[in-house]
Order: sequence, then structure tokens, then C-alpha cells
Amino acid sequence: MYWKIIFALLLIAVYYKQQIQSWLQTFQIQENYKEENDNIIFLSKNDLENILISDNDNFYSRLYKTDYDVRKINDISEYTSKIRNSVTDFTENEKKYILEIISRINDKFENVNLPWLDGKKFNQLKWKIGLVKGYEYENGLCHTRNDTIIIQRDKLNHNFSNTMIHEKVHVYQKMYPDDVEIFLKLNNFKKIRKITESDRIRANMDIDDWIYADQNNNEYKAVFNKNPVDIQDVTFSPCNSQICEHPLEKMAIDISRL
Repeated sequence: MYWKIIFALLLIAVYYKQQIQSWLQTFQIQENYKEENDNIIFLSKNDLENILISDNDNFYSRLYKTDYDVRKINDISEYTSKIRNSVTDFTENEKKYILEIISRINDKFENVNLPWLDGKKFNQLKWKIGLVKGYEYENGLCHTRNDTIIIQRDKLNHNFSNTMIHEKVHVYQKMYPDDVEIFLKLNNFKKIRKITESDRIRANMDIDDWIYADQNNNEYKAVFNKNPVDIQDVTFSPCNSQICEHPLEKMAIDISRL
């Protein structure tokens, strides 16, 4: 008889312990959100639409005919239609999840001190984040526009921390170009020439207008394949990996792997 009562009490204790732990975790997330909120901006779909369409970083001017073709557009008005169909709002659960990831990233970078990236400066930059859905806009690839990180809903997965670091590095590159110059110099990259339409290099809002070569004169670039079907239909060189697309991509990938 007594053992049944004891067993029942134990079950009740286990249940309420789990409930209390869940409540404490939720409370901690809410408190973290209040503490971090000044440094984290979740853009509404309307705000993100305005940022993308305003084109303050002049990305549209870097699109050549092949860039139009792989995006299935004839002009910028069709591109802006794709943007309007893709921007969306964050759910509260998505915000909480992202907040947890950002908190871990901030802790990690507090002590990062590379010649070309200062972790404290990295953490001081605001997290300004917009969300898109589907694959109509930029094939669902995450990227940045000026100081804004654009992520695609399906990318909220187990590798999302690396994605966020990668994109925040691109923001850092735009805010601290002198640090980028240090990276280029110490890694023996040199400017070769400005990108032209005949180079068939994929337009990428996270790189600059130049082709670079390493110390062995290998040019880093992502060149469209013959009759490409989308923006990912490219061949990278000198290695067939995105790390060889451009020094700015290499820098972002290297740091995301720390």
C-alpha cells in the first residue's frame, strides 16, 4: 500500500520538476530577450521589403544578363515582385530560437581576437535580421544587404549557428573594411581586375566588384556554367567549393568554422 503512495508521489514530483524547468527556461529566454533586445532587430516583412527594394547598396547595378536569366526575371520590377512574394514575419518561436543562437555566438566571440576580426567589435554590431520564405527570391540563399542579414525560413536548422556567424562576418566586412585589408594582405590576396559581364561571374551581394588571385596567381571566382538554370549553377575555382568564390567568402567561412 505505502509503496504505491510513494510511487505516485515520485511521479508527481518528476512531473512538476519538468514543468518548473520548462517555466524557468522560458523565463530565462524572456529575460535574455529583454537584455539583448537593444542589439537585436527582427525586421517586419514590410521593413525588409523596403530595405531590399530600395537597393541602397546598388546591388541591382551589378546584375548582368545571365544574372537576370537565372533569376527568371526580365527587369527589376519582376525582381521586386519576387521580393514582395517572399518577405515574411518571424513567429515568436523563431525569434526565441534565434535569440538562443545569438546568445551562444556572442559568448563565443567575446574572446576572439584575430588580426582581421575583433570579437568585441563583432559583438557590438547590431543583429539586424529579416526573414524570407520559399525559394523564389535568391534561390533561398542567405545573404546580407548592407548591415541587414537575410535568412530563409528553411535554414533554421542544426547548422544555423554557422550560417548566422557567416552572415554576421559579411556585415563586419562592410563595417570594417580596414580589417578586410589586413585579411587580404596576410593571406596574400591581390586585386586583379574589376568584374565585367564577359567574366560570367555570379552576382553576389556579399562580395565586392573585384576578381582576386592568391599567391599562386589562382583567381577566386564562381563562374556560371553553360546554360545555367539557377544562381547556384556555377563552378568555383581554384577549388570547387564556395570557399574559393571570393576572399570575402573565404574569410566568412573560415571564421564560421572557428
